[in-house]
Amino acid sequence: MPTDVSNEIRLSIKCSKLPNVDGFLGKSDPRCDVYRKDDSNPSWFLVGSTEHIRNNPNPEFKTKIFTTYEFKDNPQLKFHVIDVDHKDANKWESIGAWIIPLQQLNNAPDGMREGDLVNENRSGDKPGGLGSISVRAEVTKGRPGDIVKLKMKGTNIANKDGLKGASDPYLIFKKVLPTKTTENVAGGKTPYVSNTKTPEFQPVYMNLMDLCNGQFDQPISVEAWDYDSCSSHDEIGIVETTLSALLSKEPIQLKDYKEGRDLDPGQIQLVEGGIIRVPTFQDYQTEPGTKLHVTFGIDFTVTEDEKVHRKHDHAFNLYEQAIHNAGETLSDDLGAAPVFNAFGFGAKYNGGSEISHCFELGKGLKKAQDVNTKYWGCIKQKKVEMERTRHLNEILKKGMELASDQSTPHYEVLVIVTHNVSDDTHLTLPALVEASKLPISVLIVGVGDGDFTNYKDLVPVTLMTHGEPPLQTSTSGTADRNILQFVKGSSNLGIPVKQVIPKQFLQYMSLNKVAPRAWEAQSYILPENTTWQPKELVPAPDPNAAFRDLDIGDAANPQGPAGA
Repeated sequence: MPTDVSNEIRLSIKCSKLPNVDGFLGKSDPRCDVYRKDDSNPSWFLVGSTEHIRNNPNPEFKTKIFTTYEFKDNPQLKFHVIDVDHKDANKWESIGAWIIPLQQLNNAPDGMREGDLVNENRSGDKPGGLGSISVRAEVTKGRPGDIVKLKMKGTNIANKDGLKGASDPYLIFKKVLPTKTTENVAGGKTPYVSNTKTPEFQPVYMNLMDLCNGQFDQPISVEAWDYDSCSSHDEIGIVETTLSALLSKEPIQLKDYKEGRDLDPGQIQLVEGGIIRVPTFQDYQTEPGTKLHVTFGIDFTVTEDEKVHRKHDHAFNLYEQAIHNAGETLSDDLGAAPVFNAFGFGAKYNGGSEISHCFELGKGLKKAQDVNTKYWGCIKQKKVEMERTRHLNEILKKGMELASDQSTPHYEVLVIVTHNVSDDTHLTLPALVEASKLPISVLIVGVGDGDFTNYKDLVPVTLMTHGEPPLQTSTSGTADRNILQFVKGSSNLGIPVKQVIPKQFLQYMSLNKVAPRAWEAQSYILPENTTWQPKELVPAPDPNAAFRDLDIGDAANPQGPAGA
C-alpha cells in the first residue's frame, strides 16, 4: 500500500468465542465500538460502532466502519467489544478490547488480522479467555452510500433440467476477497426465471462498497445457478469479472464450474444499470453549490413584555439572541455559508403613515451580526413606530418571492422572529401550501412569554417523524411537503436547524429531481420513488425499496433458492 497518500479504509469486524456476561441462562449481545488516536489527535475518539447482535458469542457484524489512513499520522485503532443490555441499549458491560496500529492491518497479506481481546484494566488474564477478534481492512474509493443497480439478461443459458426442458436460472453476485475466496453481498441475488435459455433477470441493488470497495476494476464473481424446487440447485456457470466490464454492456462468457469440460454455460449481459447516488445535504453545499439564503422576518409590533426588546448591560435582548442563535447555527452547524437578508413587519417604518407588514432592513448581508445591527438600529434610531396588527402573510410572500428568484441557485430559509400570535392565519395556511412547491423552509421562533398557540396549530405533527401527513387546507389543497417549524425560545434551535432543515431541503430536491451542481460532470442515477433523507436520520440508504440489507437466502428471494 502507498504510504505517502491518504486512503479511505473500510473495516469489517467479526468475533469468536466471546464469553457470556449475561448470566447462566443467556448469551452476550455484542457490539464493537471502534476508537482511534494518532499524532494529530493523541486521545482516543470514537470512529464508529457496529450494530449489536442478540445472543451471539460468534458475531459477524454487518456494519462496516470507515476511517482514513495517512502513514505520517501513525494511527492506532482500538476495538472495544461490549455486551449491550437487551432492555436498554444505552447500558452495556465491557467484554474486552484489542489495540493495533492501522499500518499493521494494511500490511497484512490479505488485509485480515486476528487478536485476543483483553481487559484493559487488568493484566495477566489467560490469552483468549475473553474471545478473539478478526478485522479486515480494505482500501476503498467513492462514497459509502452509493448503490449499484444491475439488470442482467442471459443468452444460451445451458439446460440443466433434462432433454425437454430448460433451466430456471438465477444469478448471484459476490465480492472477491484478497484471499481469492468470495463473500456474499446483501441484495446480490436475483429471483429465478422459469424454464428459459434467454432469461431477463429482475434488477439487483447492492451497496457499492460491499460489492467491490467502490473500485470498479476490483474483481467480482458472478455465479449462474439452476433453481430446483425438489432437490439441490445445479451449477450452470461462473465468471470472475469487474464492475467496469459489466457496465460496458458487452456480453460476458460464463465458464463451466468444472475445469476441463468442453461445455458452454452461456453468456450474461447488462441490460440496464449504473450507480444510484443518494445525495446528502453536504453534496449540495460543495462548490459551485446550492447556497442557503437566510431571510429574517422581525416582528416590530407592540409588546407589553419589556424584556423582549430591552438591552441589559449591552447583552443581547431576546430578539438579538434569536437572530444570533439561528444565524450561527445555520452557518456553523450546517457547514453552510449563507447570505442573509432582513425584513421587518408590524410597524410604520421610516416616518411612513401606513402600517407595513414587510419592509426591508438590509439584503446581501454576510453574517447574523449584520442582521442584528440592522434590527437594533431601527430600535435605537426610532425608525419604527410599533403597531398592534401582526400579519405574517406578507413576510411569507416575500420569502416566496426570494425563493422563486433562482438567478443564483439557492434554497431559502425564512426565519420569522415574533413575540405573539398572528392575526392572519386564514391567509398564512394557503400561502404555506403554495410555498411548499418552492425551495424554502419556514422557521418561526417565539420569544418572550406571549401566546403562540396558532403557530403550533400550523405544524400538523412533529417533523422529526417519518411519513408525516402534509399540511392541508380546504381551499388550497395539500402541501407538497411540510416546510414549517415552530420553536419556542432561541436556545432550542439545535435539532430543528441541524436535522429538520436539511431534511426539508432534501425533500425539495428529491421531489424536483435536482442533483447537486458539483455532480454535473459525473455519471450517476438519482434514487427513485423515495424521499432522500439526511444521513443522520436514515442510517442506511434505501433508494427504492429494492435494496435490502438481507443475507443471501429465501428472505431476499421469496420464490428462489435458499442458497447455492
